[in-house]
Amino acid sequence: MSESKGALTLSELAELSSVGASCAGTALGMVLGRDVVAGAPRRVRAADYRPSIDWPTGVIFEADGFLAGLVAILLPDPSSATLNKLIAGDRREGAVESALRELGNIVASHTVSAIADELSGSILLSIPTLVMEEADGWLMTLVGERRAAYCFESDLFGSDGERVAAIVFVPESVAADPSAARNRGRNGDQSA
Repeated sequence: MSESKGALTLSELAELSSVGASCAGTALGMVLGRDVVAGAPRRVRAADYRPSIDWPTGVIFEADGFLAGLVAILLPDPSSATLNKLIAGDRREGAVESALRELGNIVASHTVSAIADELSGSILLSIPTLVMEEADGWLMTLVGERRAAYCFESDLFGSDGERVAAIVFVPESVAADPSAARNRGRNGDQSA
């Protein structure tokens, strides 16, 4: 059960998504050993959500705590170069799956930590669900099952402009109007 005291406005969620995506890009870049930056979040009504491109691979988490919902890292088919960096020569059975889950854990943890810091709250992630085929379709199904209002998707780009991943944030609740949201000033004011 979420400990959030009230829904956030769309503008607050968009700002949080942007902060989280920026941290996701930094974390992914550290893992891959290259520069990765986040594009601006794309806000889409959940009922109309379709990922920006077809993503075959994904690591999906449920988030709970001060802000609940879904967090997903969508990836292309892992290239052999990427896999070599991730598994560092480990060729045991399940090494690729383990490495992809760990990549997802690192990126999602950085993402939700940044969001939680902005909210001065805590957010916990579930055990990751790894999807190796049609991850974009799985995510759309999960979004539909949760009956979320909006999805925020940010593409993550390498320094060469190549789209290397996407981070998707699907919050559970959105305030009906701005006055319903809590005042969250930069000074840490958490008053209702």
